Amino acid sequence: TPVRFGPYLMYRSDWTGALEAPVRVSGPAGAREQATPAYTTDPAEARRHPLWRRDPAVPSGWVLSYMSAAGLEGSADGFTAVYETARGYGGAYITVSRYDRLPIHERAYGGGYVHELRTIDGHPAVLQHSRNLPSVRIYNESTNIEYLVEGAYPSSIDAVIGIARSLYRGTGP
Repeated sequence: TPVRFGPYLMYRSDWTGALEAPVRVSGPAGAREQATPAYTTDPAEARRHPLWRRDPAVPSGWVLSYMSAAGLEGSADGFTAVYETARGYGGAYITVSRYDRLPIHERAYGGGYVHELRTIDGHPAVLQHSRNLPSVRIYNESTNIEYLVEGAYPSSIDAVIGIARSLYRGTGP
């Protein structure tokens, strides 16, 4: 059966029963008050997005490839930022989303991925352990903001957690 953990409702991909419907939650005012670019490769322009609170602590030599002003499906606002390694490979995919409806439906896929529910810095989190693409979703309940980091280039679950933490704590891994 589905499992509720903080804002997340995790369910198996073959689940055919009913799911708890998302309902409106209160939170900070909408983030779209400030004009921001829909797409940019310029870090200074990307920083204008209201949910961009600080630069992520990525490894030395990594650069912003692009930022797109779009959060995850179901979010009220957000952005996705892609960072490249010093050699030009995809390094990390970062998505910051503000939600105005909860719960967040999280499908637990099979195929070699292991999902783990965890509390990180007092925040509910979902970790996806994978040899090729580890990821973490950390939800700050006081702001209704979720930080999702997927590591694409030699990465570990600890590395993606460190990058995600840097987005709300301002410190590196």
